[in-house]
Amino acid sequence: MEDAGYDLVHISSRIDESKKNDETPKAYAMRLAEEKSKKITQDFAVDFILTADTVVVCEEEVLGKPASADDAFLMMRKLSGRMHEVITALSLRRADDKTFQTLITRSEISEVEFRTLSEKEISEYVQSGLWKEKAGGYGIQDDHNFVKTLHGNKSNVVGVSLPLLEEMLAEFEAKK
Repeated sequence: MEDAGYDLVHISSRIDESKKNDETPKAYAMRLAEEKSKKITQDFAVDFILTADTVVVCEEEVLGKPASADDAFLMMRKLSGRMHEVITALSLRRADDKTFQTLITRSEISEVEFRTLSEKEISEYVQSGLWKEKAGGYGIQDDHNFVKTLHGNKSNVVGVSLPLLEEMLAEFEAKK
């Protein structure tokens, strides 16, 4: 986002990221983005908040952030040679008289197909540690050639769809 000209302060918001049984992957990502926003408003004095959450969905299974290297390996193996969806939800909140009433949450879906990966490639990636804190256990920005095809916005797969953010910021301006 800084490469796109945005001046940001990164704040980590620790929330329970457990998925509810009846939640769709899209609703799950949107709820987490909103809960992160709410948590930040409680813990920090800020005027404008952008939060995001990304989930990877492969064969109807939500792949969150791997808990271990073994989890990351299994996720990468599952994604190997398959198409999956990357859903990123963005939530914008502005302090209106410090009540944080103005909230916009939207999501975008991109489809990513991995080429077939060898066990050695997966092991080397996992050993690099680049999988940590990444939905699905990978980052498209990690300069590996895992992706065979991408349908949608690459910045969405990275974690913040810049075109979607621009639309949301325009909507914010219209609400003033």
